[in-house]
Amino acid sequence: MNILRLATITLSLTLLAACGGGGGGGGTPTAGGGGGAMLEELPPALFSPTQASEVRQIVGGIQPPNDAPSPSQVGMQVFEIAGVSDALLFSEMASGAGVNAERMITCTSGMCTARIDDDLPDSPRTEMPEPKDIDGPVLFNNGEGLAGYNDSYSIVMGTDKMIPLLQTRAAGRLNDVRYEYLGYGGWMQYSVFIIQFQSATIQGNDFSSFSAYSFGKATGMNPTVNATWEGVMVGRANEADIIQGDVNVEWNSLAPGSVRVNFTDIRDLSNERIANPSSMTWASIPLENGAFAATDDSISGNFYGDDHEEVGGIFNRMGFFGAFGARTQQ
Repeated sequence: MNILRLATITLSLTLLAACGGGGGGGGTPTAGGGGGAMLEELPPALFSPTQASEVRQIVGGIQPPNDAPSPSQVGMQVFEIAGVSDALLFSEMASGAGVNAERMITCTSGMCTARIDDDLPDSPRTEMPEPKDIDGPVLFNNGEGLAGYNDSYSIVMGTDKMIPLLQTRAAGRLNDVRYEYLGYGGWMQYSVFIIQFQSATIQGNDFSSFSAYSFGKATGMNPTVNATWEGVMVGRANEADIIQGDVNVEWNSLAPGSVRVNFTDIRDLSNERIANPSSMTWASIPLENGAFAATDDSISGNFYGDDHEEVGGIFNRMGFFGAFGARTQQ
């Protein structure tokens, strides 16, 4: 089942409709567990095609091998993963036309719930969207560039913890809408994790959003043996700076009701320095049917693959907001 319908500008249109600018009404979907100031503009184009080596040096990544897939081939791989995905974690923050909004969407086995908090009178609230109506990431839409944009490119940045990472940036006009986009994320065999910055001007109104995704083929059950998973987290800090760090997820069969997640060596890629804080830990996160979430919604995740080969999720804590993915080290 494909729970993702890949699209581009949607959140800004939703905000515009909520404010009466685009007709209709209704609520505005967006991020979970957050609050605070909203993103006002895209971060600078810190990953130009010539800067990939600098980013790898900051985080200790590895240069892509000569036979690494091209961005367009990556797009095909991610579409294949999306086509069999049955789990989605999505968090978003947005602002525009005088409205701030946050939403968090969780999809499991074809059922989706959305928690929405915005400036409208009936907030917060819960909705039950259909999987087919949920817009997916545009990061991998077209590895050689996004159609309709004046300036766009995609580059395979390299690998970190044996997980390949890709960035896409685009700017221009699409259907008379000024639009800018920056996406950064990684893909594995069964799952994908992505962060996205978007800004647009529609009917004279400025909109911006930041979102994080984790989706894939969920295992649907808890692990039965001790194991660890290692990988990468990506996100934003201070509203616009991009961060990246290491991830370690632990499962102990002697304490079968919970998992432990550690983020370490977090780096501020925008300013080429160690982030503050440079690490964070979630201990004893409840786990049920292969899915976990902290009681304060600061992190949530799924195990993916036929035998828990991967784990991924989204987080929002201490001003850090993003997504992560990891592979088993059993």
